[in-house]
Order: sequence, then structure tokens, then C-alpha cells
Amino acid sequence: MACAHPAEIMSYQKMLGQLSDAGNTVTIAHYFHLLSAAYLMAPLQRWSGSRIRQRGSIPKIVLRDNSLVTALTPAIIKNGRVDPAWKGRLVENAVGAALVAMAEREGGEVFYWRDRQDEVDFILKRGQELVAIEVKSGKEAGLPDGLKAFSHRNKQARLVMITREVAASNVEGISLEDFLVKAKI
Repeated sequence: MACAHPAEIMSYQKMLGQLSDAGNTVTIAHYFHLLSAAYLMAPLQRWSGSRIRQRGSIPKIVLRDNSLVTALTPAIIKNGRVDPAWKGRLVENAVGAALVAMAEREGGEVFYWRDRQDEVDFILKRGQELVAIEVKSGKEAGLPDGLKAFSHRNKQARLVMITREVAASNVEGISLEDFLVKAKI
């Protein structure tokens, strides 16, 4: 089920509804812990200034290897091409996996942020540094609403877009290729 929902925010209740005889939400949370300990996935918590709120948040599923997704989810390929919606999820998942690995290597934590309709794909926290990262697999113009809302609430945060082209002047732009090769932010 995790492979069918890469880079998605998904509640334990919703997962429970999709799994037959799964037990309860505590069982699913335990499975997530086991998959995380086996380095197969990294369930990200929602960024909040409060540790208590972070612990109780709905997780965002990041698989550590996109080959798990492509091997176990045949609906990705349609007419010999990767479905554009799936391509976006695969790109976001690949960036998330690279960020998790980078945070483990260099120290830090990776989260996501959401407030009502506004969302930022990833929040990287290293010491006092806070980096809001938005991933776009297509052409984007301007600053996404989620980054605007997050930067309004967290003025010290760096804003980064991983995309093909970045048109907003107050955002650092990194191409997907450069990020995946260097794995640095």
C-alpha cells in the first residue's frame, strides 16, 4: 500500500480502510516503524513549532527507493509512457528520499508542512536553519502559495524550489538533476 501512495500525506484511518484484516491504527503505525527501521520507507511528520503536535500528525509516505514503486505499481505506465501525475509523485518521492539520506548523513530532520490548502513538500531543519523545499516536475512560474504562506509564518526560512525553471526572485532554484547528483541544499 505504501508503494501505491509515494510522497502522499495519508492518515492511518484511511490506510486502515484500504487494508483488510490490518488490525488497528497502532498496528499500522508499528508496520511503518518496522519499514522505516529496515530503510524501506521514511514516514515524515508535519512541521510544527511544537514537538507534541509533530508526533501526532498524519505521516507523509516517502519510499527510500523509487524502484519499489515502479515494480509494485503497474498503473504508472500507460501506453508505454509514465503517467504525468505519477511522474510528479515519483520525482517528489526521489527528492524526499535524497533529503532523508542527506539529513541522516549530515544531521538534521525532514518534515512536510500543511495548513489548510497550503502545503510545502519538504521542510529541512538543521540546527537553527530552516529550509522550505518545493518540488515541481513541470514548468512553474512564480512562487507557489504554500511557500508564500510558510515564509510569512517563518520569516527566517530559506525558500528552495527544485524544478526546471525558477522565475521567482526570492527563491533559490536548483535543477532536479543538480540536486540528485549533488544531494546538497
